[in-house]
Amino acid sequence: MLKSPHPLIDIGVNMSSSRLLKRREEVLSRALSAHVKGLIFTGTDLDSSELLCELCDSEHNGTPRLWSTAGVHPHDAERVLTESPSELAWIDRLRRVHEHPSVVAVGECGLDFERNYSPPKVQRAVFEAQLRLAVEMQKPLFLHQRGAQHDFLAMLTDYLTDLPIIGPEGERAAVVHCYTDGPELLETLVDLGCSIGITGWICDERRADLLRDAVTHLPLSRVLVETDAPYLIPRTLRPKPKKGFNEPAYLPHILEQISLYMKASVDQISLASLVNTQRLFSISLE
Repeated sequence: MLKSPHPLIDIGVNMSSSRLLKRREEVLSRALSAHVKGLIFTGTDLDSSELLCELCDSEHNGTPRLWSTAGVHPHDAERVLTESPSELAWIDRLRRVHEHPSVVAVGECGLDFERNYSPPKVQRAVFEAQLRLAVEMQKPLFLHQRGAQHDFLAMLTDYLTDLPIIGPEGERAAVVHCYTDGPELLETLVDLGCSIGITGWICDERRADLLRDAVTHLPLSRVLVETDAPYLIPRTLRPKPKKGFNEPAYLPHILEQISLYMKASVDQISLASLVNTQRLFSISLE
């Protein structure tokens, strides 16, 4: 497998998943061997966000640098409200999680009208509360969108201008994680100041045509790379992994596939993604 010419940071790792959690030490070791020097764990509900802080505290020599996000995924929006002792108790709990020094972004948050595991009205309410939290704390947003472009853009646009500017081209502190849509939405998001997270979805010959077209419009200054492990194992990996789940060690392969469609070198993309990630999340590998 390709070794990246620059250190990599995987911006999206679902380490609270049992498939990764029970193999955590070996997953971290393989990531480091693949030159993946940093991992950002993805918080998707209150419990996982708190757990991930504990995992980041366990970082030691011989593992990648570890950070996490903290937020409520749209799939979990209804549950978090149902289980909350009062209407806003959940956001107070989330705010406390964000006091932990390893927590670098609000999210994963957003809207998902494809599956509607939570009613759209509830998703919008929980998303808006997290948009407000990001503005209040002046932290980056780690965003999710599926099948909800209109509502997502309308809500996001209302808050983006109150987030920090992080770059000379008006880049805002927000990344749309695991982007899967086409070039039109991507260009709109870039114009709004968002960065874009690209996963192994780009390796899927069955459903990646829109994404492959979209990345030809993606500036190097906005690209971030991620696995979304343990999900979205790259279908172009050879030999095909027998264990059947994705992990950060496969990020160099995803980088190579991104290079094919962005028509930029692996060196260019790996350096850009490193610089962009450190700038967006205010982190450093040093």
